[in-house]
Amino acid sequence: MSHAVVLGGGIVGLWTAEVLSSRGHQVTIRSAHPPEFTFSSAAACVITPLLPWEPNDPRFVIAWGRYKRTIAKFREIDAGRAPNDRFIEPMPSYECGYEEEGKKFLEKEFNIDKFNHLPFTAIEIIPLNPPVQIKNYTNDTQTNTFCAKFLADFCNTEVFLAWLHGELVNRGVIFEYSPVQSLNEIKNLQADVVFNCLGFGSSMIFPDDALYHVRGQSMFVDAERLNGPFFGIASGHHAIFKHRRGFYLGSYFIEKENIVRPYPHSMEYELSMEFANGPYKVLCNRLGFQIPEIDFNRIRRVNTGIRPYRPEGPRVEVDEILANSATQPIKLVHNYGHGAHGWTIGYATAQDAVNAAEVRGWLKWVE
Repeated sequence: MSHAVVLGGGIVGLWTAEVLSSRGHQVTIRSAHPPEFTFSSAAACVITPLLPWEPNDPRFVIAWGRYKRTIAKFREIDAGRAPNDRFIEPMPSYECGYEEEGKKFLEKEFNIDKFNHLPFTAIEIIPLNPPVQIKNYTNDTQTNTFCAKFLADFCNTEVFLAWLHGELVNRGVIFEYSPVQSLNEIKNLQADVVFNCLGFGSSMIFPDDALYHVRGQSMFVDAERLNGPFFGIASGHHAIFKHRRGFYLGSYFIEKENIVRPYPHSMEYELSMEFANGPYKVLCNRLGFQIPEIDFNRIRRVNTGIRPYRPEGPRVEVDEILANSATQPIKLVHNYGHGAHGWTIGYATAQDAVNAAEVRGWLKWVE
């Protein structure tokens, strides 16, 4: 048995601890905050492999395999749970889009044709006539002429993080809530292997020119005795998901800001409310849904998530420089930079990170 320290208590860090502890290793998680208060809890967690890469791109093949392993893990966990207590629920989702030069696009100029190589669901195009205009955070107005309907898997992030936290504690995983802010602190950790799952905060210790932050703001509204149908509607910077425990609003994807703002912004809150009270109701009506009553007096939290984005995909590899250092070598494995896909592929990248340490002999094999 080896002792591993995992830096970071978000979903990627917890999955890494899950893989390590399931293989018989002693694990300590160092995190600035409990899991329920990390940026991972700000996500809507719609587990879909919506990756803007072509099917013959090696990165897509890797990402697709990681998605399959991760969703299989969620379903394995849910297999022994009652239907109303499962973490994953099928969620019909309607992604609004616009047309330009005869082509259909979703948010971030994602061409609808890219759905053709994603076999996880069937895609149905629903025309919007007349078009529905929606104001984005950038003050531009997106004219939506259609909705792309597909079936996704929705997970209540706060509930799942709390459950996984409890499972790890029961296994003997130790949680220490103090941030690691320097390489010297990492050198002083009493560990056989250190796993870097710090997300965007990784760049403060390990410079990475490819890494930048993508901010998103979310709002959670509680509801009692909420009945189906459950569904999600998204357009540009806006999304609302009606699920078993209430409503999730937000899901902004705001890139490359000059400053990192890990706190809610009033403009985004106001635009989210504007979307909920206007275009969202129009879209519900157009799509044949009874307009849900969202009681904004029951807003439980509004928070911001800083996604650690790397255009080439997450960094999952050993740090050879640190491992081969002549003085105070650190056996370090990176597992960060998932962007908006930490929930989608995080379990599989945790497996890959632990495998990387095992094949180098850094972790003692446990039968």
